[in-house]
Amino acid sequence: MPSGRDPQTGILNVSEIAAYGPQLANVAEAVLDAGEFPILLGGDCTILLGSTLALRRRGRYGLLFLDGNAD
Repeated sequence: MPSGRDPQTGILNVSEIAAYGPQLANVAEAVLDAGEFPILLGGDCTILLGSTLALRRRGRYGLLFLDGNAD
């Protein structure tokens, strides 16, 4: 069950997001280790946490991020 809104930041599900980022990074790294090109799709900007962590662990890399919002 989601943890709700963090009282200090107002962000929803902080503990779940914090736990998911490293898990996603591990999966992305496994794809990279296999010589493949990972494409990660997400519903919001929190998808960036795991993907950037995976790249940071490998050194200095770039990231292409497409935002489909009209904002």
